[in-house]
Amino acid sequence: MKRAIIIGCGYTGSALATQLSAASIDVIGVRRHAQEGDDKLPYTTKLLDISSDFDDQLPEAEDAIVYYMVGPPKQARQYDPKKLSHLAPVDRLVNALAGKSIRGLVYLSSTSVYGDTQGDWVDEDTPTTPGSPWGQMRVDIENRFWEAGIQLNAPTTVLRLPEIYGPGRGPIERLRKGYKMRMPERYSNRIHLADLVDILAMIGKKTAPALLVAADGNPAKTQEVYEHVTRITGLVAPIQSTDLPDDPNIRALVTHSKRCRNTRLIQWMDRPLRYPSYKEGLEETLAQDTTQ
Repeated sequence: MKRAIIIGCGYTGSALATQLSAASIDVIGVRRHAQEGDDKLPYTTKLLDISSDFDDQLPEAEDAIVYYMVGPPKQARQYDPKKLSHLAPVDRLVNALAGKSIRGLVYLSSTSVYGDTQGDWVDEDTPTTPGSPWGQMRVDIENRFWEAGIQLNAPTTVLRLPEIYGPGRGPIERLRKGYKMRMPERYSNRIHLADLVDILAMIGKKTAPALLVAADGNPAKTQEVYEHVTRITGLVAPIQSTDLPDDPNIRALVTHSKRCRNTRLIQWMDRPLRYPSYKEGLEETLAQDTTQ
């Protein structure tokens, strides 16, 4: 990989762009709004709102890998199969890429496509049964990307992601802000930012499967995770709350229970993750937080 375009260059995209730039890869991070310090970044940023027509404003994509890190509309509270407006940005992107010889497409999806399995294991062969508007929209977007890969003659990989955590984000940060843990207790899954960035960078070096569940493979009960955070930080344990949010998407995030298996991911990587469980990852996150 010599060039990369990261569309939706936020928390994960910025970390990936920084790592790729350090490897002398030409990176353009596309996002909607400018941020303080953009002029000091080791990569180029471009302001572009893909929710509206952008004609020929997409950065030159010839010979580039295109990473798409844009989620469904945040305001979506219901799913209407007759109104697929969440696909419009993807269609605009595909139209802009038509005729380009790109090296690949990568879409960052979510394990929300599995819905609530009541703690059962899921992997790439598990049928999708989304239980939220966002989950249903993610399924549509995944399918559109695989179609786009065929249309553009480009290898396409969909990563289904659980919670992404790392410096400034995740369980430690929530406790610092007085997080209220909602019941019922459930299994939750994670991937450390550093591992995810390694996976995304590796896709540019070797052919990846069409679908990967990119989790650390060690799900845990939510209460167990926060008890560990309390032990290593001394922060106050999360307040228990039985109140559930009105938003069906957020309600699904805090109540759905599943355990994500990462066998295919590890086989493809041919090496273990840096942080194979929340314990190693949170302890490293704490160390990074306190030194920054």
